[in-house]
Order: sequence, then C-alpha cells, then structure tokens
Amino acid sequence: MTDSKQAKKIIQTATEYILGMTIELGRRSIEKDPAQVKRNLELSAYFTKPQMELPHRQIALMAAMKVAYTKKNYLSAANFASRVLANNSSGKNAETVGSIILDADTRLLMKFCHRLEKSKLMVNAMLMTLSRLSMIPLQSLRFVLHLSLQFIPEVP
Repeated sequence: MTDSKQAKKIIQTATEYILGMTIELGRRSIEKDPAQVKRNLELSAYFTKPQMELPHRQIALMAAMKVAYTKKNYLSAANFASRVLANNSSGKNAETVGSIILDADTRLLMKFCHRLEKSKLMVNAMLMTLSRLSMIPLQSLRFVLHLSLQFIPEVP
C-alpha cells in the first residue's frame, strides 16, 4: 500500500473514532437528565454507527443495548443484542445478550397480548353499543363481524 493510501485510511479511521467519541461524550453529558431520555437513546444508537474496529463496535453495541433495556425500549435492546450476537460474540457477553433478547421478546409479546385483549374489549363494547342503537341482537352482530373478518385479505 502506498503512503498516500495508508494516510487516507488512517485519516478515515481517526475520523470515525472522533465521531464516535463525540457522540458518546454528548450522551454521557445528558445521561442523568430525566427530561433527555429520548435524546440519550438516540445518541446511544448513533454511537453504534461509526465504522470502528470490531471489539470497539461490540462495546458500543453492548452500551446501546443496556441503555435501551434500562429505559424499557425492548425492541431496540433486542435489535442491538442481535447485532452483538451476529458479530460472533461468545462467553459471558453471549449469555447476557441471550437473556436480554429472551426477556425483551417476552415483554414485547406480553405487551402485544395486552393490546390485543384491549382491542377485543373495545370491539365488544362497540358491538354492544351498536346492538342497543340498532335493535339488532348482539349475537347477530358478532356473527356478521366474524363472517366479514374471514374475507379480509391477510397482510403479507
């Protein structure tokens, strides 16, 4: 490799590290402020983007995963954890990451089930109101709803 190519590569690497460290220092300066939770999560995610060497990128991913998990942003935490595992993580890190993925998936599933249950309750309440207003028996409305749902195409 010529000296100019090597110098360009060193400058590019230094630029990426400066960018990463600037982002992380900015995140740490607002870390304790409860009003800046969203910005803290954003900066921790941005810290994973610079093209640093693999061990340093793993540290950034682990930090972002922990911040997202402690702030109850389970989808982002699971995403960062998957990226850590994709980089051939092993040992204690792999166990920690695996447990976070499992816990995040469980929490997301519970949240989805809770929302689904709320949706069922809302549909039942709407059907009961419609039944009272239209004088159509509730069972008939439920049957019509059941039939109409069969003809709605599934989203791919």
